[in-house]
Order: sequence, then structure tokens, then C-alpha cells
Amino acid sequence: AKYYAQFQGYPRCEGDVVVRPRYAEWELAKGAAEERRNAIYLSWHSNARGGRGTETYIHPSRAKRGSHQLQRMVHEQIIRDIRAGYDPYWRDRGRKAADFGELRGLRTMPGLLIEIGFHDQSEDARALSEPAFRQLVARATYKGIVRYFAARDGRKPVFLPEPPTHVQAKNQTNYAIEVCWQAPPFGGVFGDRARSYAVSMSEHPQAFAAGQKTRDLCYTFRDLDPGKTYYFRVTALNAGGESFPTAVVAARTPARNESLSPFLLVDGFDRLDRGLAVMVKDRYPLGQTRRLWLEQMNNYDYAGQHAEAMAAAGLHFDGATNEAIADGKIRLDRYRGVNWYLGRESLRDATLDEREQGYLRRYLDRGGQLIISGSELAYSLDHKRKGRNFYREYLKARYRGDDAGRYRITSFARRDEFGGLRAVLEADYFGAYPLFSPDVITAAEGARPILQYDRGQTAAVAYRGHYGLVHFAFPLESVSDPELRAALFRRSLEFLEGQGQSKRIKRRQSSGQSFLD
Repeated sequence: AKYYAQFQGYPRCEGDVVVRPRYAEWELAKGAAEERRNAIYLSWHSNARGGRGTETYIHPSRAKRGSHQLQRMVHEQIIRDIRAGYDPYWRDRGRKAADFGELRGLRTMPGLLIEIGFHDQSEDARALSEPAFRQLVARATYKGIVRYFAARDGRKPVFLPEPPTHVQAKNQTNYAIEVCWQAPPFGGVFGDRARSYAVSMSEHPQAFAAGQKTRDLCYTFRDLDPGKTYYFRVTALNAGGESFPTAVVAARTPARNESLSPFLLVDGFDRLDRGLAVMVKDRYPLGQTRRLWLEQMNNYDYAGQHAEAMAAAGLHFDGATNEAIADGKIRLDRYRGVNWYLGRESLRDATLDEREQGYLRRYLDRGGQLIISGSELAYSLDHKRKGRNFYREYLKARYRGDDAGRYRITSFARRDEFGGLRAVLEADYFGAYPLFSPDVITAAEGARPILQYDRGQTAAVAYRGHYGLVHFAFPLESVSDPELRAALFRRSLEFLEGQGQSKRIKRRQSSGQSFLD
């Protein structure tokens, strides 16, 4: 804090912790009168040497007007929401006052110090390193602050809504894409009901302008360019504000002479937990440090890497999150093929739940084509028996090991559809996540190995019979080179379709039939 304050131009050389409130007061003094009237000071801490649970502090003698009310509303909201959404027995250590330097320097604004939990107690430390717990407490803190200002101003508090769910983007014509979603949950630990939505479209998966406003659960973008990839995300709105955005979904319009979308791109990577934390060796004597760098754990925009590969293979496609499939919002049998990516989705998140397995089973039974990738599929479905029959019978593989220990892949054979491929599993784009423990698999009956790690273990299998399958035991988005990602997808498509099948598909496209008609 000392060096940050100096970097920001704070004129005095003061050390932790007293520099924090004094620097805050210095910044506030630059504000207009309305800004100064509406300022609070809040400090977020973890605790040590004393047990477990949450406690909050104000200054015992210098607490500015409003501090007691701010403490009560924030403290009560945090305890209530933790007990309702995480641990019903979470310890409430009470509202307290102490002459802490963190609070002593406040002169003009209400101030509160929050000790969320004890980092030297195992249960609390586990909670503090869980993104879901952090989000829960952050939201509760925000809600307490809203209650404080609403009570001060004699108004009813309104909390911003949660993000929408079940997002899908479907081509309607060669020039129009319809985006649909489901209203988010509200009440309890969540925010208030959504009253409208903002739907954003972009030509890049990580850059979005302000969205188009609507009160409906669908919005159609028109006058689009044929043969072009577009990205979409949705936020929810109410009088309290705007939610966080949904995951990014992608869709590519058909060219002028093509029928509607033959492929579906499904985002099945929902996971965001402490198991995805980035382990780094700190320069200071801390050893291995667990960092919750959310952008490197799950950036929720990996549709971009897959959309680029599919576009390079000459495909147009619709896009959806896996919840839309699981709840029957989209019929898989409308599509010639499905590209379903799971990233590092794992056991606790139901890598593929029973509903998703059921829809995929029926789709493949009717002759569909599936490209599926993820580093925990074999571990979760086969090894942990969360879908062993489905995995072995339909994904045509068996679990052999949880960690290949190697991050280079090559082709098994030189002269097949996948011959001559070499790739490194070390993605280096913004938002990329480190790949841990890619599955090692073996081909089940009827399938053949197509890729191997550099110790010779099987990394991918393929099957072509009454349906088509290419199953990667690692995430495709973890391939560092975009040209190699595109080559892997293109070779997969060539394997699935074959010369005779490609002719049948072209005839179906020209006649406007569903692939599975």
C-alpha cells in the first residue's frame, strides 16, 4: 500500500497500515461535494491466530457518523449469505471496535474493516481460496453497502441481477442470428429480478461494446455479413445496475450459397474452483503460491479458439452453452455435427451429466458426428464411474491414467487423416489456462488411436461407423498454435465425413434437409 500510494502521487512517505485510510482521504478530497457525501471506506482482510469465522471492526472513538449502521448492515448480510449459500454453521465472531491503524486515519467518511476468515485455519483457508466463496462474500458485502445507502436516503434497496443463463446463438438466415437466453435466478443470496437485458455482439471474443436493450428473452441481429463469425454475450439489467456478462457464444453465418448451420459449437466448460488456481513460484521466499488469477482459470470465452478453427475448416455454425442442451432448448439432431468442448471441467461440475449423456447418446444413435475435447473426460466418466458405459460405448475409449506428464502431441500414423501433426499443449493467448493432468486413454473396440503424447500414450481416438467420433483427451484450446488448432479440427472433419459422406451432405444442404432426416 505504501508504494502504491506513492505511485499514485500521494505526497507523504508513510508505511502500512496507516497509509491506507490517509491515502483514501487524500483521494476523496479531490472529489466533488456529492462524491465526498457518498464515500465510505471498506477494508477487506483475512485473519490469523484466533480461531475461525467472520468479524468486523470500526474505530472505538473516531468512527465517523454512519460507521455503526454500515457495519451492522454489511456484517449481517455477510453472515446471512455465507450461512445460506456456503456453510450453515459458519461462525459469527461479532461486530467489534478496535484502535487499528487501518481505521484510525479516517477523518471524513464512515469506515469498516472486515476480517472474512482465518487463513491459518484449514476450513476457513479452503473457503478463502474458493472463487465461489469469494463471490458470495463480495456480493453480500455489496448488498450490505446498498442497504446502508438506501436506509440513509429513505429508499428501497434494489440489487443488481445475476447473469442470464442457457445462452444460444442460432442462424435464422444467411444475414441474421437470433440470440436467446434464460432469465437468471433471484432472491436469497442472489440479486434482484432482472427487468431487461443487454445483448452485445462483436467480431472478437474479448471486446464488446454496449449491448442492444430488450425486455424479451431473445434478440435477433439482422443485416449481418454472410460467411462471417460473430460473438455474443448477454447481461441482465434492473434499477440496481447491470449484471456480470454470460459466457461468450459464437456463431458463423452461412455463405450466400449455403443452407443454415450444419454444426453446433457447445461450451461445456463451467468450472471455476480452487482446483484451477494457478500455482506459481514466487520471487519472495513463499515457495509455491496458489494464485486465483481468474482470467487464467476460466475466462469463459474459449468459444473464440474453437470458432477460429471451425471457420478455418470452412464451416458455419450455431453456438450454445451446455445448459441449453441439458434442458432441451436445442435439438442436436438438427445438426450435421457437434463440437463440444469441456476444457478442464471435472468431477464436481459433472463433466457430462446424465441428461447431456442422454442427448448425446440419442444423437449418435441417429448417425450424428461428434468432436469432443477435455482433459478430465476419461477421469470423470470412466475412472470415477460418472458415465462409464456411455464413455466406453459411445466415446470409444477407456481411462488409463490421469496425467500424461507430457505436453507435446504427435500423430500415431504417418499416412492417415491425422498424419504428420505435431503440437504443443501450452496456450499463450490472453485468458489461456495452464493445462494440468491431461488424460491418458486407450482406444475401445471399433476405434483407433490417432494422436499420442511424447511418451507414446494415447491422446486422442477416432471412430467411424454408424456415427462419427473424434475424442481428444486434452482441450483443443490448449494447443498453442492457432494454425495447428485449425489443422486438428480440419483433419477431424475430413476423417468424419469421408469422400462419400461429403457428397451426401452436400446433397442434403442443397435440398434444405436436416442432416438426420
